[in-house]
Amino acid sequence: MYLSEEDEKKVLDAISRRIEETNARFEAADKPTRRVMLAKDVLLQLVNRRMLAESTYFHPLAENFWQSDCQIRDRLKAMPSCRVCGIGSLFVAAVERLNKITCSEFATGEYEYGERKTMIGYIEGLDLFSADELDQIEWFFECMRDYQSSRFAELRKKWGSSERSHRLRRIMEVIIKTEGRKVITLDLLMRDLPTGEFDPEPIVSTPLTAEE
Repeated sequence: MYLSEEDEKKVLDAISRRIEETNARFEAADKPTRRVMLAKDVLLQLVNRRMLAESTYFHPLAENFWQSDCQIRDRLKAMPSCRVCGIGSLFVAAVERLNKITCSEFATGEYEYGERKTMIGYIEGLDLFSADELDQIEWFFECMRDYQSSRFAELRKKWGSSERSHRLRRIMEVIIKTEGRKVITLDLLMRDLPTGEFDPEPIVSTPLTAEE
């Protein structure tokens, strides 16, 4: 059964209102609540495969994505999925909530490190996560060598053989289970949390489908 054009417009209008309402609540929320909301957004998009966890900062799966001066959020809406790292996933979730950055503002021309700098500046500028926290998230997600930490060997032993999607899921679980109130460190990400299979479905929010 297909919706009539009028009914389809009503559905789309209702979705748009819901997005505006949930995003307004996000903007009005305090910092810990915002962090948890973003983590839940990332988890649901992993489940829905709108985010694919890979070793890349933010790689949109769409042709000519950057050849536009429109808002990144508007471009993301028309895209089935994108590849993200730990930092990239939080960047995409924040953009979908708050908008406030165009494709031309993101495309710095500095290749990958330019992208990283832009994403960290965007997230830190919104007072969501600090640059140091994002470094810790990246180290855990990539299982890369952190020359300032004696925990590298333990990190590799515990998480080195896991899939990136599992490590990204772990990062978001930690943010949620600590209610967004803990500074994110490598030690915290590696710490044993309460046991039990984490089920994102009942608690995950998204700008498109769920309410907070």
